[in-house]
Amino acid sequence: MTLEVERRGNSILLIHYSPHYSLIILMLGALLVFTVFCLFRGVILSLAGIGIVVFFSCFVVLLFQERELWCVINRKTGMILYKKCGIFGSQYDIKNAQYNIREITALEIERYAGRGRDAFQIRLALRGNLILPLSSANLDFYECQSFSSEIHRFIGIDIPLRAID
Repeated sequence: MTLEVERRGNSILLIHYSPHYSLIILMLGALLVFTVFCLFRGVILSLAGIGIVVFFSCFVVLLFQERELWCVINRKTGMILYKKCGIFGSQYDIKNAQYNIREITALEIERYAGRGRDAFQIRLALRGNLILPLSSANLDFYECQSFSSEIHRFIGIDIPLRAID
């Protein structure tokens, strides 16, 4: 996972999130090998079959969760350009949107409590209860703190920075 926040002059902030698909591709390959092995061994309706279903379900969740996104905040024009790319970077299910900067109600940091460590996500809250994710939900605390403070300084300190637990 890679999150980049880059200032271009005084009026443009570019936010780019790019997930690493290598783990997902590795999971898909392991699932296919395991499925073929089970089919040849005739074990498809046993415990291995249940394992395949669980593994495949996890894969589908990851497939639809991680997507590349671009967000350009332009103070000069007063616009937010938001693009969420398709599945695995394809043309399928691309989302493009434009918003006005005046629609921002808060910059939010959402915490996801886990067993080993907590994970965080940065997002923009807009009027009408609209949420624009700016990162994945897998940032560590220091990454989240660094990127969110940079975004907050750019959009203005009059916009509240909220922590959501």
